Amino acid sequence: MEFQKNQSVNLPRLTARRAFSLFILFISLQILVGLVVGFATGMVAQISHQAAMLFATISGFLLASLTVLYLAVRWFPREINKNSMTGAAWRVGSRPFLLLGGGGGVFIAFSYLFLAPLLSTPPDETAIGPFTKMANTPGLQQIIAFFIALILAPPVEELLFRGVMFGGFCRSFGPIWAAVLTTSLFVAAHFVEAIHFWPAFVFIALMALAALWLRLYTRSIGPSIALHFSYNLILTGATLLGTLLAS
Repeated sequence: MEFQKNQSVNLPRLTARRAFSLFILFISLQILVGLVVGFATGMVAQISHQAAMLFATISGFLLASLTVLYLAVRWFPREINKNSMTGAAWRVGSRPFLLLGGGGGVFIAFSYLFLAPLLSTPPDETAIGPFTKMANTPGLQQIIAFFIALILAPPVEELLFRGVMFGGFCRSFGPIWAAVLTTSLFVAAHFVEAIHFWPAFVFIALMALAALWLRLYTRSIGPSIALHFSYNLILTGATLLGTLLAS
């Protein structure tokens, strides 16, 4: 009993430094694994550049996601399910709040689709980001892009940004700075995709702030995941409709 108690005491706390290290690891692994897999499949297996990029993208995001979530559970077992602001709030939440999150994501996504083109001219095909290009390309590229956007990104990014990172930043810097930093880093993580269309930054930030509000109000991360999923679902649906009409 005493040994187990000492083990619990010696576990690392969820702080800004440790939360930020997971964020850096998440980004770095995507880049590193993508480069290694892209080189291996392109040069060694001698497949097409397009196929190599597909394997690199899905492998990088998947391995980075699994690694970061595994480490979060191992490093912060005391705080991973805590529903306080300094915990990670890894809880599903009630059905009404899940529906509220889903509805909020739909509202923000439709607002983006209707309002963003009025604020600025959307970029042409030569100026869009690599992930957007994948999503706009029918076939395997589009399937992989939709898989990442709908299946991987919502739970992984919410568990990391609104869960672990907000909890760690909140303990170290307080709730206001935690909200500012986690939202800013979330927007920065989408910089490559949004750089040529500034309204995208606005609505990415709005989605992130709405997800954070849900995480704090409901004391669980599930409604935030529901919001992120429904937001991505509407945008991927609009992309799919666009490619079908163009074909």
